[in-house]
Amino acid sequence: MSGGDAYAFTGFGYNLVDGLTQVVYPLGRTVVAGYDSAGRLANVFGVRASGIAESYGVLS
Repeated sequence: MSGGDAYAFTGFGYNLVDGLTQVVYPLGRTVVAGYDSAGRLANVFGVRASGIAESYGVLS
C-alpha cells in the first residue's frame, strides 16, 4: 500500500464438502455456521468486533 491506499478483505472458511463455515468481515465481525451429520445447516452465530456474541435462528 502506498499513498494512503486502504484495503479491506473478507475471509471465508469452508469444510471438506464445500459448506461455508466462517466469514470474517473487515471490521472484525465473525459469523460461523455449523452443520448436522446430514450436512444441513444447523446453527449460525456471530461475534461482533467488540466481543458480543449473537445467535441466529435457522429455518427448517
